[in-house]
Amino acid sequence: KYKKNDTPDPVEQGSVTFKYVDSNSNELQKPKTIKGDVDSKFSESAPTIDGYKLDTSKSDETYSGQFSRTRYYHSELP
Repeated sequence: KYKKNDTPDPVEQGSVTFKYVDSNSNELQKPKTIKGDVDSKFSESAPTIDGYKLDTSKSDETYSGQFSRTRYYHSELP
């Protein structure tokens, strides 16, 4: 006998982890992980970190995409 299943399949979740590092890959602040449904879009902007500026030759000010691991590289200010 056929039994109807009224429970929808759960939506698969993905995550993106942002690490904030200097030019030597030293961590400048705690990583941030955002989560969302797989295939959904997100956008995240690099934070301001005292004593550092964002190194735009290695990372963008804003990262947009779909739910991976990304690093924002910063250079120490003189």
